[in-house]
Amino acid sequence: MRNLVTLLDRAVCLPPDVLADKQHLRHLCLDSESGNLFVATAEGQLSCLSAFGHQTVWSTSWLDSLATEPVAGPVCKPVRQLTGFAHVVELDALCYSVSTGELVLLHLSTLQFEEVGAVDGGIVASSWSPDGEVLVLVTGLAQLVVMNKTWELREGKLSIVLYERNGLRHGSFDIPEADEVIDMQWSHDSELLAVAVRVPSTADGRPSVVHVQIWHRSNWHWYLKLEWRYAHSGRMVLRWDEVAAMQIHLCTDDGQYRVVGLARDVCISLRGTAAVVDGTRVLLTPLGQGLVPPPMCATAVSFAAPVQAVALRDMGQFEVVAAVTSAGAVAVASSLEADLWEDTLEASLEAQARAAYDMAGQVCLCARPALLDACLPPHQAIRALVWVGPTSLIAVFAAPPGCQQGPDQVVELMLSGDLQGDAGPLTVNIGRTLALPSPLLRAIPAPASGALLQLEDGCLLAYEPGELLLPFGPAADFLEPCPWLVATPEQALLGPTTPPAVGLTKKGQLFWGGQLLADDCTSVVTRTSGPGGAHLLYITRTHRMHIVPFTRLPTHQHPAWQAAGASAHASPLAPSAGRGRGKHDNLHTAMHAAMRPAGANGSKDVNIRAVEQGSRLVAAPPDLMLVVMQMPRGNLEAVYPRALVLAAIAERLEVHDFAAAYQLAARHRVDLNVLVDYKWPEFLAHAPEFVHALRSDQDITDLLAALQPGSTTGLRGLYFNAMPSQSSVQGDLDDQGPQNKVGQVAHALQAAMQAMDSAAFLKPMLTSHAVLGDLEGALALIKRVKETQLEGRSQPPSAGREQAVEEGEAGRTGRVRPPTAEDGLKHLLLTVDVERLYRCALGMYEVELAYMVVAHSQRDPGEYLLELQRFAGLRPPALAKHAIDMHLQRYERALPHLLAAGPHHFEQALQLARDKGLLRELLHLVDSDPAKRRVVLGVQAEVLAECSRHEDAALAYLAAGRHDQALEQYRAAGQWRMVFSLAGRLGWEEVALRHKASEMVEGLAGMGRLADAAAVALDYLADVEAGVSLLTQAREWREALRVAYRAMRGDLVETVVAPAGAEAAASQLTQLREDVSRVDKYLARLKDVQQKRISLQAALDAEDEEGQETEVADVPDDVSETSSVVSGMSAYTSATHSATSTTTSSARPPSTLGGRKPQKKVRKKDKGTRIRQGSPEEEQALAAHLQALQPTTRSGTQVGQLTELLVVLGHEQDARILQQQLSELINRQRAAAAYVTENPPPAIHQHQQALTKFKQTDANPDEGSQWKWDILRPSKQAST
Repeated sequence: MRNLVTLLDRAVCLPPDVLADKQHLRHLCLDSESGNLFVATAEGQLSCLSAFGHQTVWSTSWLDSLATEPVAGPVCKPVRQLTGFAHVVELDALCYSVSTGELVLLHLSTLQFEEVGAVDGGIVASSWSPDGEVLVLVTGLAQLVVMNKTWELREGKLSIVLYERNGLRHGSFDIPEADEVIDMQWSHDSELLAVAVRVPSTADGRPSVVHVQIWHRSNWHWYLKLEWRYAHSGRMVLRWDEVAAMQIHLCTDDGQYRVVGLARDVCISLRGTAAVVDGTRVLLTPLGQGLVPPPMCATAVSFAAPVQAVALRDMGQFEVVAAVTSAGAVAVASSLEADLWEDTLEASLEAQARAAYDMAGQVCLCARPALLDACLPPHQAIRALVWVGPTSLIAVFAAPPGCQQGPDQVVELMLSGDLQGDAGPLTVNIGRTLALPSPLLRAIPAPASGALLQLEDGCLLAYEPGELLLPFGPAADFLEPCPWLVATPEQALLGPTTPPAVGLTKKGQLFWGGQLLADDCTSVVTRTSGPGGAHLLYITRTHRMHIVPFTRLPTHQHPAWQAAGASAHASPLAPSAGRGRGKHDNLHTAMHAAMRPAGANGSKDVNIRAVEQGSRLVAAPPDLMLVVMQMPRGNLEAVYPRALVLAAIAERLEVHDFAAAYQLAARHRVDLNVLVDYKWPEFLAHAPEFVHALRSDQDITDLLAALQPGSTTGLRGLYFNAMPSQSSVQGDLDDQGPQNKVGQVAHALQAAMQAMDSAAFLKPMLTSHAVLGDLEGALALIKRVKETQLEGRSQPPSAGREQAVEEGEAGRTGRVRPPTAEDGLKHLLLTVDVERLYRCALGMYEVELAYMVVAHSQRDPGEYLLELQRFAGLRPPALAKHAIDMHLQRYERALPHLLAAGPHHFEQALQLARDKGLLRELLHLVDSDPAKRRVVLGVQAEVLAECSRHEDAALAYLAAGRHDQALEQYRAAGQWRMVFSLAGRLGWEEVALRHKASEMVEGLAGMGRLADAAAVALDYLADVEAGVSLLTQAREWREALRVAYRAMRGDLVETVVAPAGAEAAASQLTQLREDVSRVDKYLARLKDVQQKRISLQAALDAEDEEGQETEVADVPDDVSETSSVVSGMSAYTSATHSATSTTTSSARPPSTLGGRKPQKKVRKKDKGTRIRQGSPEEEQALAAHLQALQPTTRSGTQVGQLTELLVVLGHEQDARILQQQLSELINRQRAAAAYVTENPPPAIHQHQQALTKFKQTDANPDEGSQWKWDILRPSKQAST
């Protein structure tokens, strides 16, 4: 689908000394690296010319290299002639063959000749393969030395035949019999074939000319893409450039040298019609009407001579194609209407007007020749033809021969006459001619009128008919020359600062003016208009098609660059440059790429689509969603990018064309939720219009079944930022609850269908109930429909009329049979599990409906028949409902049905409530019967007591009037105040009270509630000694002193309080000293670990710098030592460890309250939080332990009371030591905490961070406690 456009055209005259003494040039080759040109004449001169043939470097005679006289062979004449001439890069030499059989090398470094061999019978022709590996010889004995095959010439006809490497024929094309093939050269990529043909003079006086043709093969067809004609009867030499792709060098034997650079590009009209040059024909295919596989086409336009340049223009009502042929003629052809070229050909055939048969026997539309009022510039090749107005074109001609740096010329062609139809002749008036300031690279039509001209330096010029060339300015110019150019659509030109064109360089860089859009692009097209506005489409080397609206181009960033930027924030486990080269090499990189393919990310973005490798964009017809691509095999494919489809859906939704929007979404497999989510909640208000527009119960059913929570167009949605900008009414569905959208849409469609004809929409109505989770509602609807059928109100068709639709009865009557209950049930079974639906029908206590469900399912109804019969036979009905509820394990609903079956079922209901935890529900049901209520309360109290919920059990016993059991439950709960309150209420005697008090003291002490036990011993047993002893165990020193002295038992202070205080002080002092030593130990270890981490990080940074400076494979010794340090210290590796326990001190300050049970729990907790030296969490654990060693407010209060007791007992010095030791612990811990705050360790686990923060915010022992007695503080001298 692509033609050849001319990018470069230079012509010069060779220096006179090269062709002195009337010598004739016969061969040409070139060194692409140095740019030197080598020419050989028939008279024996061999010359080397500088780049572009400006001056002679050296000259010699190739005849001098041949020592012997020529010997006549069977074919070759005894006169020596060059039959092959080539430059071999690998040998740095010129290799030429002579007709007498010699093969000679001329070494360019020494200019020495070397005869490397001779061939018997002479050499007729020779040629090197493009890669310089194979030399093909045609000998005088009619032998072809290539793949050991002999070529057989067909008599009377010349053909150029292509053979594959395996010797199989792969296409050919014919040369007219009278023509003579002068030269033939393959391009180095084997894409183009250049052929020089001499056309002999004719009897009518037409002189002999040379045609240079460029052929291209695709889809097993040879296309003649270009033809240049030379008024020259001598020899023509062709050579393809070895470095510059698709650049050919031509030279005549009279010294005319020409260089032409080519490129392959498409010719597409604004309507999407593609024009392909094929010799004398232009193949037209309206891509918007349909795809025709090449080399076929919709219509072919025939011209009198091979086409050199072609141009298409959309005239609004019709299209026109204009072409300039190699004979210098201008011809045009037009369509009858729009892009209906096939209709135009049919009309021409009927009128026998402009139709003819081409050489292949195909019918073509004949182009109308235009009469020129003057000749086109002589001896100048046309490079481009562009429409600039309804009746005007510009033709760009190369500089004339001999002008080394001459400017290209722009010639304006003005057409006069009727372009459409056959009325009157067409005339071309040649207008003004403008010289470009520098050589032209490309010329394309502007969006409205005029043309865009790109110079070889990337500058853009605007051409308007009758005006001068105007530059756009630096902002619109490309940073590099762009051989492929597309104009910015007219609707995207928002102002003078908008770049007028998008260009693609040979390197794959895509520019929009001076803005680089991508750097790995292979092809680009624009869609000028349509839903969503103008779009730019391009394909990258990673085989991804990108679709970008022009409105987003100013801020567009190529996704590959975004991925590269995101890689800078990769996880620590990813391989980094310069580190661990032995581990993270190219193999690991490839493995990561394989596990995370680019296609996985690309598929998430609707603006990116994966395409076949080697695909090229051809066109994106306006106002359509399709994009045409050409595959590597040459065939065409049309795709519908999701971004364009979504824009079309949004356009239809804007005008409330719900039927078209639904068809687009369904046809292109778009998530149907987009119909609802677009401009949510507008859909709810237009639900009746939606139902009326679709009128298909299946379409509505599909939409309901596709509903999902959340928004496809909102944040984190599937099509986020893919739809056109929405109004402010768009809501965030995530904030409205996960099921709110589904429920609202289902209810809105239900209401709309019920308002129209609910019987006709039975299936979508059932689906709406299923979507809402209301299976009972769906089954109730089926039941109502079935009852209606049985009553005969709907008059369902008989068995003989069920196939009325198929038999045509529905068509005769004009009515369609409404769906029956069976139809609805079958539909419901497609979306709901049969077991779930069967249980739901049972839960409605509809045995017949349950049987109907299993009867229409895939299951055997006999398996359920006995069970259903058992349910149906139970009497009374309440007992049947209870049996169904028990079968469905709905015990809460079975309980009231069992009570309703009669009073003799009360015991069974009580047992059911006790077994299934429904006593509260049963209590509510029997609230009106006091006797049953007391029974239920008693059972509930027993259950609570079994669960050790003694206070709740006691209250239940009280409500049931069973006070003795309530008192025992309060005793078990330790609520001694309620025990003695109930005992007094029951009138217990003193002996019973004292006995109960003894039990309470023992029980409270066992629970660790020593203070409460002391209160009971003092109040109800009057046992002062036991009370004081319990208070000292509870560390209530002040209360112990008060009780002892109030009872006039000062001896208890000396015998009980003082020894306990001394023991507690000694234990507390020991614990404080141990905590101080732990703070110092942990802080020293933390500093040491941090210092090692810093040193290790410095070593790794040094390794990174060294790895960036050198690529030495062997690892230095110092780096190896560093690596061994890393392997030995697992604390600083990136390994992942599980840590589920919190971090607290392994030697926490002991608690003086609570007994042994809490201490056991703490030990179990501390067992998992001890510091493991060398572990990854060691630094974090040390910091957490330092924070945990901070004394709490409670511990400070206890130390304050203990020091107070010591002073009361006359041990002031001991109290001072204890207080100062606590103060020292606080100061040391604060200093350590400040160090941790200033030098925080790297966080590994969030829960450790949270714990550290909690410890830092724990209560300060300095605040709210009296432990810093002033007289016990050290003096200023002592502190200094």
